[in-house]
Amino acid sequence: MTAGDLHEDEVRQAERVYSAAYLRLEAAVPGFSVDLIDAVPHIHYGRPKAGLSQELYAGDIPSAVVLDIIARHPDLASAFVAINSRDDDSDAVLVAAGYIRIIRNYLMRLDVSALGGRPDSQIVRLSTLAEIERLAAMREDGRIIPGYLDDSALSCFALMADNVPVASAIVVGDGDTSVIEYVHTLERYRRLGYGRWLMRGLQRLIANEGARWVVLSSNERGRSLYDALGYQRLSYEDIYRRQDLP
Repeated sequence: MTAGDLHEDEVRQAERVYSAAYLRLEAAVPGFSVDLIDAVPHIHYGRPKAGLSQELYAGDIPSAVVLDIIARHPDLASAFVAINSRDDDSDAVLVAAGYIRIIRNYLMRLDVSALGGRPDSQIVRLSTLAEIERLAAMREDGRIIPGYLDDSALSCFALMADNVPVASAIVVGDGDTSVIEYVHTLERYRRLGYGRWLMRGLQRLIANEGARWVVLSSNERGRSLYDALGYQRLSYEDIYRRQDLP
């Protein structure tokens, strides 16, 4: 089955579940806030991303409308623009206005209902402050914070090899769907199969807990792994920033 075979409502539901999980994770970072500008979510991140600390979460709003909002709110000139408009001219319109696309993230989904089985003893849930702080110190991406322990809907898992958390991720449960986010393999352990090992183990755990779907977001670099694991590409989101920003 391809994304084109899915009912639009299924794609929209997966987008809503993923967005809610992503914002929940970011909200745990001190300094995070969301307000609305002309009914469009405006996000201030507690930790800057690629040097920028704000984003206009435009979703399906046409790019011309987004640019009009930015023109009326000059402070937004230094914001990322996240857009998944189905308008084929979006990229051309934004590029002509001085923006550059920095990444494309694919929303992907897998039916895990038949993937349950014996849990992998090397994939463990990190549940103490010491464990989380150790992982946070070892990961190169800075995504893991102690505040995640305060939210019972979030679970941090790591694949342990020789007592080292070589690969790790956060799982956010939401009804019959679980979102896997912040998947990361330590640099010196990459291209050795640990990422695939972690994903298969997490899918088994999620299925054992009764969920049907796993939803995640992947950039181009990680997409081949998820394609090989059987994930469907549902939609994509492009992230833009102004070319003249430092």
